[in-house]
Amino acid sequence: MSVKVATLWLLAGLVPGTAQSAAPVTLSPREVLQRFDSLMDAGVAEQAKALCVGSALRMFPFLVEAQQKLAPFVDTALSRDTVIEEKQGEAWCVLKAVSDAVFRKRLMGMDRIHMVQAVHLYRQPDGWKLAEFEELSDEKKPLVLRKGKPAGEKIQGMAPLFPVSRMAPASRATRMQLKLSLRNGDSLREFPQGSGQKILRREQGSVLIQTSLPLIAPDEDRKGNGDSLKPYLATSTYLDLTDSMLLSKAGELQKGAMDGLDRVRRVYRFVSTSFHFKLGAALFSNSREALRNLEGDCSEAAVLTAALLRASGVPSRVVLGFATLERGVFIGHAWAEAFLGGQWIGVDPALREFPTGAQRVMLKRLSGSEDMRVEASNLMLQALSNLDIEITEAWTGDKKLPLIEQHGNAEEGRRFFEDVLKGVGE
Repeated sequence: MSVKVATLWLLAGLVPGTAQSAAPVTLSPREVLQRFDSLMDAGVAEQAKALCVGSALRMFPFLVEAQQKLAPFVDTALSRDTVIEEKQGEAWCVLKAVSDAVFRKRLMGMDRIHMVQAVHLYRQPDGWKLAEFEELSDEKKPLVLRKGKPAGEKIQGMAPLFPVSRMAPASRATRMQLKLSLRNGDSLREFPQGSGQKILRREQGSVLIQTSLPLIAPDEDRKGNGDSLKPYLATSTYLDLTDSMLLSKAGELQKGAMDGLDRVRRVYRFVSTSFHFKLGAALFSNSREALRNLEGDCSEAAVLTAALLRASGVPSRVVLGFATLERGVFIGHAWAEAFLGGQWIGVDPALREFPTGAQRVMLKRLSGSEDMRVEASNLMLQALSNLDIEITEAWTGDKKLPLIEQHGNAEEGRRFFEDVLKGVGE
């Protein structure tokens, strides 16, 4: 998966305005949000930054750069941004904002986008400040007041946008140990485990995991898993098994297939060779759109792969996380998992990996019933400039690999971000 989803937060606040001074104490939460939007639109970054704390402050440099790239696409005369609900407590306030952005030219394959977001504000001695942004699935989603201090208060200095490990193996590993932590001091409470990833131990504010290349049993085994696997064979908004074109393509691919492993290989081969990968080309399209366009980035490839697997009778799901190509630079990524030989095995046409290996970290698994765009957006908002991943050990087979200090890998991560922003407007 890419960071394109998080950048769209800007579209919810791009409204016409003029530069004004920093907010006085008397401004209401709605007025603070309006002032922030106006300052961002006018390019007065330092004054807008003064209205942020916590996660909003952590992400501010990213928001500024993304706005510079995306602002020319937004037709501010036709776009609308409306606060439809407010919930206020003593220290926190949350606003529900509905945004309808109309584009002058196509952006991520879209002419317009409708978004619903929760904007969380925290009361400081000098007034309300923007603290956190959260995408909501729909306008009926209830607002929940935050508690405690804003996340991100413990962050010191600016972190790279994507996790960058200082040490990395010189050659490709089949097994790695990685230490994960959040710079804002939060703990990684929910953390998925499976055949290619397991928790070794939890420490204060961090978790040590092992990732590996799994072995695949050739025969499909679902004994004792029938009911639990039903959600992973079901149709959904993103994985549309009612699509006649999808069913026809799955039937074509599976003609003469020997077993479950062969079915997965055929789907993987089709997507990896037929799909045109382009960073930022779309925004978590559903399987119907992905099959007809055969273009997108890792999220569309993952959705199409999972849908074709389900249409072929193989339980599947979509995984969100981070992957590293080399040099310890981890990028936001999405891929699919197939249930084979009694275990979940990663299938990743975007990075040309089946089964997926040690060079990735799973953060969330999606059955398909969720709003995948919302899940991906919020995961990126939580992780950008916040998640640290350090490679602590690596092996190829039983051979331990030396770790080498990397130089210039932060610049590589930066170039990836620039490629994403370039791709969204092409």
